[in-house]
Amino acid sequence: MSKLQEPAKNLLGRFGPAAALLLLGALCGLVYALVRPPVYAATAHIIVVGKQDQNPAVNFAQVYGRLAVLPETLAYDTGTYDPKLADNVKATTSPDAPLIRLTGSGETPARAVQRANAAAQALIRFGAEREEDTGVRLALMNQAVPPLRPAAPNGPLDVAVGAAAGLLLAVLAAAAGLRPALPRTRREEKTARHRSPVPAPSPAPAPAPAPAPVQAPAAAPGEGE
Repeated sequence: MSKLQEPAKNLLGRFGPAAALLLLGALCGLVYALVRPPVYAATAHIIVVGKQDQNPAVNFAQVYGRLAVLPETLAYDTGTYDPKLADNVKATTSPDAPLIRLTGSGETPARAVQRANAAAQALIRFGAEREEDTGVRLALMNQAVPPLRPAAPNGPLDVAVGAAAGLLLAVLAAAAGLRPALPRTRREEKTARHRSPVPAPSPAPAPAPAPAPVQAPAAAPGEGE
């Protein structure tokens, strides 16, 4: 059993922090998916019909798709005024088909449908006033229908994003050198315990001081006479 515990401790010491950050990120994504209020989305489709062959309906669909979400265009809606309509409607177009998709979002399926259909009716009225100048007509292809499930939050996607964020933090921490000290194995401890310490080299003896110079004795007074 001890032989299996040592590799397990090594693996835990090496990959434990990364696994903890990964699980923490996934947990944060799960909590976000559970706490965030649901958002529903519904889509209405508008088709652009050209009266003459020389009028490129696809090009006008691209133009009307950009104008569909402007407040000036949404003001053509004759229904109940929604101050959040411009912030909750998105328009997309196709590069090879004269089709405009208007997607409305809301906290309930009914509100999402109401916003998508209101934006579609506003765009049709906006285009009808310019039909003689453009030579194209906007027609409602199909109205928005209530969605069966919310578009957000997406539980699996939120958990995956959180786990990816945790893994990224683990990689950045490892790149910055923030690694915990690895535990020493039992074999390394035995080797360090039985290893004889190498004696430190003794310091070199200090050089002996040089002898002081011998001075001749001074002559006594009267000896030279």
